[in-house]
Amino acid sequence: MTKKFQVWKPLNLKTPHNVLMKNLQGGGFRATEEVLKILTKPEFVSITPLPAKVNLVRLSVVDLGFTQLTPLREIYERAMKFGLSLCHPKVGPLLRLEYPDQPKGRRLRVAMNAILDSTGIPRIFCIEHQENGGKWIKTSPGDLDECWSPNSCFVFIP
Repeated sequence: MTKKFQVWKPLNLKTPHNVLMKNLQGGGFRATEEVLKILTKPEFVSITPLPAKVNLVRLSVVDLGFTQLTPLREIYERAMKFGLSLCHPKVGPLLRLEYPDQPKGRRLRVAMNAILDSTGIPRIFCIEHQENGGKWIKTSPGDLDECWSPNSCFVFIP
């Protein structure tokens, strides 16, 4: 049941890790301590070859056909039935850098396999522009049983 979704944003994945960290920390963006720890984990600093560029689609839980609180597992399953893929973790911090015009008050989660934080809790990346607190990269719960509201937004790869 593949669906056609409009590409929202292309993203270059070939930014070297040291450049990514420098730009994230020195570019007027804010990152939580937990994000900075995750960015040093082997799951993030992957030796897996990545494509040079990916296209992203931005969808709400409603766009995927859900009208009530929905577990992350079901969100991912529906997205995959529609022909979408999960993102590489590198999409999170790169998207923070490449989305400087994110509207205030908006939050966007990266659909990805969760990475365990320092306490063993699964986390996914969240890009947020707070009303009065700047442009952040944070983490959100990545447990597959975690429920999300219909207007929660995620990015996937088409």
